[in-house]
Amino acid sequence: MHHKHLIDAGRPRPATPPPYSPALRAGDTVYVSGQIPVDPATGKVMGTTIEEQAAIVLDRLRSLLAAAGAGLDDCVKVTVYLSDLAEWGRFNKVYATYFHVPYPCRSAVQAGLFPGVKVELDAIAVSPPDVGVERTSGRKARRPEKRTATGSAAASGSGSNPSAAPSSMKRQAGSDPDTDIDPHADGKTGATRQPERTGDSQ
Repeated sequence: MHHKHLIDAGRPRPATPPPYSPALRAGDTVYVSGQIPVDPATGKVMGTTIEEQAAIVLDRLRSLLAAAGAGLDDCVKVTVYLSDLAEWGRFNKVYATYFHVPYPCRSAVQAGLFPGVKVELDAIAVSPPDVGVERTSGRKARRPEKRTATGSAAASGSGSNPSAAPSSMKRQAGSDPDTDIDPHADGKTGATRQPERTGDSQ
């Protein structure tokens, strides 16, 4: 059984935190709770249009994934909740600028959201914890080279190469790839944690 590691990206926490985690890493899988465009410090909705709110929640998703050592391209499933499905086309145009082929699987439903909130989304990503993410580009860093039985270095998936130099990327013995994550590595968004909605949803 995998241990769970809390991911919060250094977000401000409400005075009385609701009983859920913004994101968790369990082995190779990262689970991100529903993201909505609400400032927890004021309780006010951020953004007035579906385009503005879509960009806010997608930026928050990206910052939480980055704090977990993953990126948007690692997402395998996204669920989108809209207060009005008539705005789906406008939301989708913004969404398409954040993801690339092959796109993650996706579900979309109309839901009763926090007053003034037009969109909420949650996601599941799969990314081995020893594969870092370059924070500026969002692309995966190269996996460390593996050592062969004879001591020569071999790049992952490329076979052995006796003439290759020893890898400088090898993790130090005894380190824990999950606990090496910097939970405060946030992007440019100043992402904040959303308040909890009535019922089982956030």
